Amino acid sequence: MKQRAIIDVICKAGVENLATEIGELLGRELSCNDIKLHLISKETIFRDLNRVSSVLTRMTIGGEKEGDCYLITQLDSAIILGGTLIMLPDDVIEEQVRNGKLDGELNDAFSEVANIIAGVFTQSFVDKYSKTIHFIKKSVEELPPPTKIDMASDAPCPPGNYYVASCQISDGENSLGLLEFVVPASAFDLEAETPKAAASEPATLEPLAAPVAPVSAQPEPTTGQSANKPTTAATAKPAFETTATVAPVPGPSAGASPASQAAVEFAATTQPAAPLAATGTPLVLVISENAAAAQMYAEILSSAQYDCKVLSFKEDIKSYFQQNQIIGAILIMSQVNEKGFAAAIKLQSSGQVLPPLIFAGPEWTRTSVLKAAKYGARDILITPASGDEIEEKISQHFRKAS
Repeated sequence: MKQRAIIDVICKAGVENLATEIGELLGRELSCNDIKLHLISKETIFRDLNRVSSVLTRMTIGGEKEGDCYLITQLDSAIILGGTLIMLPDDVIEEQVRNGKLDGELNDAFSEVANIIAGVFTQSFVDKYSKTIHFIKKSVEELPPPTKIDMASDAPCPPGNYYVASCQISDGENSLGLLEFVVPASAFDLEAETPKAAASEPATLEPLAAPVAPVSAQPEPTTGQSANKPTTAATAKPAFETTATVAPVPGPSAGASPASQAAVEFAATTQPAAPLAATGTPLVLVISENAAAAQMYAEILSSAQYDCKVLSFKEDIKSYFQQNQIIGAILIMSQVNEKGFAAAIKLQSSGQVLPPLIFAGPEWTRTSVLKAAKYGARDILITPASGDEIEEKISQHFRKAS
C-alpha cells in the first residue's frame, strides 16, 4: 500500500473517533461529518481571506519523527467546547462568544479538549502505523486573520506542504464548525507527494449560526448496570474493579482494567514529567465543593503528619503549586460529573507535573472512571468512604516530606 493511502486510513480513523471521545468528555452526542484528507501548502490553508476568527493549538510530534503540528478550530467553537466542559451557564458562553475571547479558564478548558484530540490521533497511529509517532499538546493561541499572515514567514507555521485531516463537528443539527489537524508532509514521509489542485482544498470556515448551548449529560448507570447506548470501545471493556489502582504502566496488558488502559493511553499525550519544585512547604490539597465533606479527609491527613489545605472548586489552585511543593491531591465530588472534572482541569493547568491524584465520589461508572484516568487519577475512592479506606489510599500514594 502506498504511503499516502496508509496515512489516509489512519487519519480517517482518528477523525471518526473524535466525536466519541470529545462527546464522552463533554457528556453530549457529537458527530464528525464531511471528512476530508488533503495534501496542501501553507498558502492554500490560509488562502480564504474571509476565514473567520480561528484558534491554533500547537502540538509537538514525538517518536520516530520530531517537529511541530497544529490543530485549527473556529474561535466560537473553541469557546463553546471549553465552556461546556467547565459547565458555564448558557448566557455566559453566549457572552464569551460575542466578546470573542478565549482566555483564563476557558483557554485551560479548551486545552483539555485539544489534549484529548491529540490523544485520539496518537492512539490511531499506535493502533495502525508501523512507526512510533505521537502528538503532545503544547499551547493554544488565537490566529491572526489571513490578511496579516506572511506566507514566507514561520508564523503561524513555516512555509511548505502539509497533510490536513478535516471535518465538520456538529451537535445534532447545530454546527460547531470546521476542525483541521495540520501536520507537515515530512512527518508522514509524504515529501514526494504533489499537493492537489484547488478543487480538493479544505472547506471555507463559515461563522457559526448561533452559540450552541451546553447539553447536560444524561444520568449514567452505576457500575454493574447496563448502559442504554451503543457499545463503544470504552463501554465494551469489563467493569472497573473498585479496588484497583489507576496507575500508569509501560503498556496495557491483557486483562487490564479499563482505567489502567485509559491511563496508559493518556500518558502518551501529556508533557514529560518534570521534577517537583523543592521550595515551599510540602502540602496535600483537599479540593471539595463541600467543606464539610472535606473535613474527615483533612483530619486523617493531619493525624498522619501531612500538612494539608482544603480548597473549594472555585479557588485559585494554581497559586499553591507556585508557593508549595504539592505532594498529593484529593478531589472530592458530591456527584461524579463535569463540575468535579472541571476542577481537575485547574490542576492540569498548573504548569507543574501533577502529584498523585485521588478522585473521591459516589456511583462511579465505567465511563467516569475512564475519564478520571484521562485527567490523571492515580486511584479512586467510592464515597462514603471509611476512615480506614481513606488512610489506606493516602499511605499508598502520598509520600511524606523528607
